[in-house]
Amino acid sequence: MAKKKKRNKFGVLQTPEGKIKRTSYDYITGEPILFSSELEKKYYDEVVVNGMKDGTITKYKLQQRYNLLKSFKYQGQTIREINYISDFDIWYTDGSFKVIDTKGRATADALIKAKLFKYNYPDIDFVWLSYTIATGWIEYHELQKIRRQKKKEKKAIKDGK
Repeated sequence: MAKKKKRNKFGVLQTPEGKIKRTSYDYITGEPILFSSELEKKYYDEVVVNGMKDGTITKYKLQQRYNLLKSFKYQGQTIREINYISDFDIWYTDGSFKVIDTKGRATADALIKAKLFKYNYPDIDFVWLSYTIATGWIEYHELQKIRRQKKKEKKAIKDGK
């Protein structure tokens, strides 16, 4: 009998305890929401719910599908469509709209889909956010810059420069 995996390929705990850690309650309906990651739940609880409470956010939707490439035929074979599923679609009181994705680490798939999203939907403000204790919520590419700089500094210290 195969042993059941406790974590998925992204390191998310799939046990009942892991699911509890990823569950929050919809601000509007009160229904439970099982998020894909603890980071998504954290963003929902800290940013979305607080934004709804203080009136800076007027509306939100979770897990919206955006088509990046339609299905097509290639040499008689059907190639499946490619979709991007957002973590959060958020409308703000100032009239702006953002598609937000929370990222701990970006996979190769995610990087390609982000490029395709920006190409197909150039008028939509698309943001990847990460969270660290040191920075709080920060754009993913900014966090990557900080991490690269710290790595350079660490190497320079190690090399005695």
